[in-house]
Amino acid sequence: GAVPGWAAEDAVGKVAVVGRPNVGKSSLLNALLGEERMVVNPVAGTTRDSVACEYEWRGEKLLLIDTAGIRRQAAGGEEREELDRAAVAAARVAISQCHVALLLLDAYQGLTRADLAIAGLVTEQQKSCVIVANKADRLDAAARRAFSDSVRERMPWLDYAPVLHASALTGAGVDEALDTAASALAWRRTKVPKRRLNELFARAQLLRPLPVVRGARLKMQYATQHATESPTFVFRMNRQAEMHPSVVRWVERTLRSHWPFDATPLRLVFKADPPRRRPRNAP
Repeated sequence: GAVPGWAAEDAVGKVAVVGRPNVGKSSLLNALLGEERMVVNPVAGTTRDSVACEYEWRGEKLLLIDTAGIRRQAAGGEEREELDRAAVAAARVAISQCHVALLLLDAYQGLTRADLAIAGLVTEQQKSCVIVANKADRLDAAARRAFSDSVRERMPWLDYAPVLHASALTGAGVDEALDTAASALAWRRTKVPKRRLNELFARAQLLRPLPVVRGARLKMQYATQHATESPTFVFRMNRQAEMHPSVVRWVERTLRSHWPFDATPLRLVFKADPPRRRPRNAP
């Protein structure tokens, strides 16, 4: 369970470094926490297998959470599966307590079931995510593109997460990963003005009217943003209807075209008043 003072709603941005054993989590943190970086105070860990430290990045204080202590080394067979299970369990705790997950993958070795399991936890908990393809220095340009394509194909639910190629060993791409995480933190705190949101969708519906359902055209009556920590937008519709996935995708694309919400998932909720009952005739 969560430890007091570690709630994801806290003001300090929390970035969790997650991934299966041996993808380079410790190397990435070593690249970040070099002598040129400003580390403030070590902070007590969330679990036996997690450590955290306060860290200043471009003037903003962050809390870096690392699921350390799980190492595969030369493990194989059942031992390897047990370590992967432990890694997923540790990742679940770290993800629950962060705002942004840096999901480390081994670009040289390729994707595994444990990678997919951890990626699923990120989406399940509605966290911002930056996918870091580590060990990319061992790949040529074609192999990097192939790995990115594989990520998109096998992790379609993380389509909002950018894939960045990096090398924890050389430090290449590490700054970009943290810059993207910082951008995601800012977007998670962004409140879209209601007037501008409604103006956008009023214009958008003129250009692309919503479909006709049971003889009547769907219309958005108004839209509002409810939660900012996990950005949630509620659209009040003129009638109840199941939204076709293509309509939901169009709404999200339209929204992100003005407010990108970098590396951050959006919850879109469509509501309508129930149909009014016709009054019964008096006897």
